[in-house]
Amino acid sequence: MQQEVLEEHLPYAPVLSQQLLLARGSLRDDPRIEAGGESNTLARCMRLSYARVDIQSTITKVRIEDYLHLVKIPDRESSGVLTQLREQSRWLMQLASDVTSQFGEDGIISAALDLLPGKNAWCIEFGAWDGRLCSNTCNLITSRGYRGVLIESDAKRFCDLQRTHGGGKNILLNASVGFSETDSLDALLPPEVPKDVDLLSIDIDGNDYHTWAAIKSFRPKLVIIEFNPTIATGVPFVQEKDERINQGSSAASLVDLGRAKGYELIAMTRINLLFVDSAYYPLFHIPDNSLEVMRADESDVPHIFVGFDGRVFLSEHGRLGSISLLWHGLTLRESAVQRLPRLLQAYPDCYSLTQQLLFRWFHLLDYSIIRYHLGTLRRRISSRLNLQTEAPNSRNGTSPRNQLKTAISKS
Repeated sequence: MQQEVLEEHLPYAPVLSQQLLLARGSLRDDPRIEAGGESNTLARCMRLSYARVDIQSTITKVRIEDYLHLVKIPDRESSGVLTQLREQSRWLMQLASDVTSQFGEDGIISAALDLLPGKNAWCIEFGAWDGRLCSNTCNLITSRGYRGVLIESDAKRFCDLQRTHGGGKNILLNASVGFSETDSLDALLPPEVPKDVDLLSIDIDGNDYHTWAAIKSFRPKLVIIEFNPTIATGVPFVQEKDERINQGSSAASLVDLGRAKGYELIAMTRINLLFVDSAYYPLFHIPDNSLEVMRADESDVPHIFVGFDGRVFLSEHGRLGSISLLWHGLTLRESAVQRLPRLLQAYPDCYSLTQQLLFRWFHLLDYSIIRYHLGTLRRRISSRLNLQTEAPNSRNGTSPRNQLKTAISKS
């Protein structure tokens, strides 16, 4: 049987890890699997609930019904398997509590640290703000005796940070952590900081992805990093690598980066992802750490969809009509994003003759406007290039543009 056949019948089989392992062992020893050929064993069937059953080789002489029987797939809706799986996978989130953190991170971090061996009681946080507001490390420093490396780029906030944590065991840096060889975390940290600190907290409202990607020599046991909560779970998005841009990256892209760096997701709050070094991941007994299972709150995700009639709909928090610009306190209404005029918002096959003619005219007019603006832009660019490349005047060594500037200044 080919891999495609199994994937067609088992696109997202909600089964527990024990059942998958049992099925794998049963199929490997099953005499109906042909013994010859290049490769005929079930090489990998380890992906858990809500994941594609990954089969790296061809299985022959096994009917799909036999496979389904061996796996014993329960009905997702009636058995509550998915609900149970989420409860088991999100167990750290049930310990969420705040001392100075924003969405329960203090309690989650403390519980995660309790499971880790070889702790050195060091933590790092950037941007640290004043060392207390929405801090993921303040509780460790004040209640668990941790030494902190706290980094803040803003001068005023850094003064507040010094008042909160200065004059003691902590290392305070007034710096901006970037992603080049000169300003990455590797370049900024002093030699006394261990390479495997217990916790690294990244919260710089934008380039979080790129600053983590740039860290090479330090390997924290836990990494907590901010993501953009308005981006849906399945959307990969990484903002441009530019210090002037503050957009944030999606949870999906940060999970991919974490795995590429050897980290696994163990918890998730409204705005933060908590990763652990993959060497310690088995200690947490999480059956499925996929985002689909781990993300409990998508209330900040706005939705846009299109009706058959071409009308654009906006939805947020279960309400139609608008979405909010979360960090600006502004509202974007549906009327501002409609592509078609109200008269043409109908299913094309139901257009009247008048609507058909109007749509053709609208389409041509729209195309003409685009061409007009492109042409105007092209002429402006060409004009500027011509001015910059004009040859100097043969008599006085100045370009016509500079001559014009001189004449204007004299007048």
